[in-house]
Amino acid sequence: MKITTERNENKLTLFTHTYLRYRQKMIAYIKNISGREAAYAEDIFQQIFLKLWENDTSLNQIKSIENYLFASVRNSLSNERKRMQVWEKYSIWAEQMQDCIPIDEQHEVRQAQLLFTQAIGQLSPRAQQAFMLRCEGLSYIEIAKQMQVSKSVVKQHLARAKKQLRSIISSRLN
Repeated sequence: MKITTERNENKLTLFTHTYLRYRQKMIAYIKNISGREAAYAEDIFQQIFLKLWENDTSLNQIKSIENYLFASVRNSLSNERKRMQVWEKYSIWAEQMQDCIPIDEQHEVRQAQLLFTQAIGQLSPRAQQAFMLRCEGLSYIEIAKQMQVSKSVVKQHLARAKKQLRSIISSRLN
C-alpha cells in the first residue's frame, strides 16, 4: 500500500510540475492558433492534462513532453473544428428542412431542435466528441484513433451519451 501511495504522490508531483511548466506557453499557443480567448485555451489545456491523467499515461514514458503537448493541442483543435463543421451542416440542413414543414408544425420542430441541441450540450466533452464523430459516420475504430482511446472506451462514451440523451429528452417531453 505504501508503494502505491508513494507512486501516486510522485505522479501527482510530476504532473503538477509539468502542468505549471508548460501552462503559459501552451495557452499562448492555443490562443494564437485558435484565435479564441484565454478561458477557451485554458479549457483545452486542462482537457489534455485530464486525458493524460485518466489514461494513466506516464510522463516519463513520453520522449518529448513539449512535442506531445503541441501535437495534443493540434489534435484537440482539429477535433473541435470538425465538430463545429458538423453543427454547421446540421444547422444548414435544419434550415432547409424548415421550408418542407408546414407552418403550423414549424414551432414544434424548432422546439425539438432546441431540446436536442441543449441535451447534447449537457454531455461531457468526450461524450459529445464521440457522439458527434459517430453522427459524422465514423466507425468505432476511427473514433478511437481520433480520440486516442480504445474502441471499448468509445463504446462506453456512446452508450452513456445515448442513455443521457434519452433521459434528458424524455424528462422534458413528459
